[in-house]
Amino acid sequence: MFGYSGYYILILGLQAFCLFHAYKNNNQQKWYMLIIFVPVIGCLIYLYETFYSRPNINNLTEGVKELVYSNYALDKLEKEVKYSETITNKMNLADAYTERGRHDEALKLYESCKKGYYENNSDLLKKLLRGYFLKQEYNKVIEVGKQLEGIKSVVDLEGKTAYAWALHYTGDTENAELKFKEMDAKFANFPSRIEFAKFLIEIGKPHNAKNILTAIVEEHGAMDSYEKNSKKGLVRESKRLLQTLR
Repeated sequence: MFGYSGYYILILGLQAFCLFHAYKNNNQQKWYMLIIFVPVIGCLIYLYETFYSRPNINNLTEGVKELVYSNYALDKLEKEVKYSETITNKMNLADAYTERGRHDEALKLYESCKKGYYENNSDLLKKLLRGYFLKQEYNKVIEVGKQLEGIKSVVDLEGKTAYAWALHYTGDTENAELKFKEMDAKFANFPSRIEFAKFLIEIGKPHNAKNILTAIVEEHGAMDSYEKNSKKGLVRESKRLLQTLR
């Protein structure tokens, strides 16, 4: 028999879906308050306002499928590539593989896209750089890094850090240090600066590493509460590394 507990679970499930959808689509803050504090009516209003039109009804169906069946989106992307091997379809599928840690499959797709107009596409090159680094193909990382520099593309910090490590791992430690130094900016780039400190420890410059890690901890202390919370894990890592240098 479907008792009160059943209704309660149903309401919680409805709330969970509405909150998930509002978060995923960056909807206004008011919806969170309405869904949480006026559960049934709030959810019904949200569903009506968000999914009243026919296209939005289809979006609701897709959203439920994705929530219930975690591989639904991936299966959909794989079918799109199967029926139409466009660059866009292949890159979308490769991105999905990367998110799931299937780097070999992702890299194979990215490589198949590097032709014609996309030969010098900076977004594709950045994805290839990260993929090669994960597979420890450091010479290819350097090759792509130089190509990005040649087309004057701004490499993201994660890619630039991978490029610096690849230079070091292939024996070009001097240029690797120069790349790391380019990312050593106050009140910013904590992940890259921590990698810089690890690099300095590895090449026998613990004093320089200690200066960077100490600066990170001190800068964190001067930040507002939001920034402090967002960087707690990075500062914890900095402190752990500092302990190893004492």
